[in-house]
Amino acid sequence: ADVLAFDTEAWQLSFAAGGGAAGGGEGTAAGEGAPFTEGEALMGAREACVEQGGPEAAAAHPDRALVLMWPDYGGRGSYGLACLRAYRGDRLLLVGEWRGATFGRRSESGESFSAEFQREVEAGFVREELHRLPTWPGSLDHVAVWRRRRA
Repeated sequence: ADVLAFDTEAWQLSFAAGGGAAGGGEGTAAGEGAPFTEGEALMGAREACVEQGGPEAAAAHPDRALVLMWPDYGGRGSYGLACLRAYRGDRLLLVGEWRGATFGRRSESGESFSAEFQREVEAGFVREELHRLPTWPGSLDHVAVWRRRRA
C-alpha cells in the first residue's frame, strides 16, 4: 500500500485543552488535567515506517487522505484541529468516538476528538461511510470516511 505515516515524538502541552497551537482549545487551562506530561513519549516505540511529523505533515500532503486516530485524548485538546486546519485535501478517515456514538464517560463528544474539531469537520465535510470497530470495554470506536464539501 502507498501509505505515509507520521506521528509526533512526544506529547506537547501546546495541544492540551486551552493550548494555543490551533487557536486555542476547549475546556481547562493549558496543562490542567492533561493526560500526559510535556515531552512524554507516546505509545511506546515508533515503528520504523512511521516518520516524525505533526500538523505540518498534513499540510504537505493534500493529495492524500488524512487519517486521524484519537488525536484529542479524552475528547479535549487541539491537535486534531491543528491537523484539520493545515490539511487541504478532500478525504478524512477518522477513527474513534464521535458525538452521538459514545458512552460519554468524560464528555458528550466522546473520548477521541474535541467538540470543536467535530463541529469543524461537520461544517466542512460530508460523512460518506461509518463502520463500527471492535473496541476495548468502555469505548465505542468507529471509522468514518468524510469528503470535503465543495461550494
